[in-house]
Amino acid sequence: MKKFLNIALLLFLLIANLSACGSTASTSASDKNVSEETFLEKNTDAAPVAISAMTAKTASDNSDMTMESDQKISDGLTMQDGTDDLKTSGTRRKLIRNVSLDVETKDYDNFLHNLQQQVSTMGGYVESSELHGTKNLEQHNRSASFTFRLPKASVDDFLNFTEGNANLLHKYENTRDITLQYADTEGRKKALQIEYDRLLELLAKAESVEAIITLESRLSDLRYQLDSFESDLRRYDNEVDYSSISMNIKECRVLTPQKQDSFWSKVSSGIAENLNNLSLCFIDFLIWLFSTLPVLAIPALVIYFLLRLILKIRKNRKMRKDAIKKGTPVKDSIPKETITPDSPKQE
Repeated sequence: MKKFLNIALLLFLLIANLSACGSTASTSASDKNVSEETFLEKNTDAAPVAISAMTAKTASDNSDMTMESDQKISDGLTMQDGTDDLKTSGTRRKLIRNVSLDVETKDYDNFLHNLQQQVSTMGGYVESSELHGTKNLEQHNRSASFTFRLPKASVDDFLNFTEGNANLLHKYENTRDITLQYADTEGRKKALQIEYDRLLELLAKAESVEAIITLESRLSDLRYQLDSFESDLRRYDNEVDYSSISMNIKECRVLTPQKQDSFWSKVSSGIAENLNNLSLCFIDFLIWLFSTLPVLAIPALVIYFLLRLILKIRKNRKMRKDAIKKGTPVKDSIPKETITPDSPKQE
């Protein structure tokens, strides 16, 4: 019986202790709730400012993290796309094709006319041109330099037309692959556009003047960078879609032979070239002679009359010497003074 009472007493004390602990925990929890409610009631005016600052900071951190993650993703996609493009047929590649030609032709005027007409028909345009010489000076070979921009699909047809209507002297072709550079620029532009759109959303929700000024400043920087990337992409597209063809054209009377395998072909080509040069030299001499005759006419006449006078004087002197040797009187070519009746006679 005594043992049963001891057990009952222990159970009672244990239950009482547990009740006290629960009451203490409940009191502390309620006190904590009361303190938080009191703090919020006392700081009602400061709460929006703190929340706004925290929101701005969080948004800024999120935008920075987004930029970094987007940059990494775009770089990874760029490398992956570039590698895939290198392995595929090349339909997605960004290739810039440049061609340089040196040609010569006998029919200079018709070739230039047909060339420019062909460029216009193919949808291209003349980016720059430079002409040397005129048609009036036919003794000199005329020349021209052009830079054409043609759609990439028409380049081969244009080259075939040029080589079929002129004598090709030199050809150089270069293709530059800007696929990775284009994808990198495009990825950066997309990342900046995402940040720009998010900042616009924050600007619409911003309430403080300081936050609005900060967001507008950042948006202005982003607009400048977006315009720069957009300009680069347009330039890349133009260089890819329109190939550049530089052409130097020279007028000639004798075409340069493409092949000189035999001895007689070299001899005939050399003779034709020498005859052409000789005719050009003769024409140059005639032009110089006729152009300088008016200037040389007066000095030539003066020299002519001086020579005639000198020859006449020498002839008279010779005649006097011959007459003295023979003892015959000499008739002076210069008339003597006329003797008047009043003048005294000379003894």
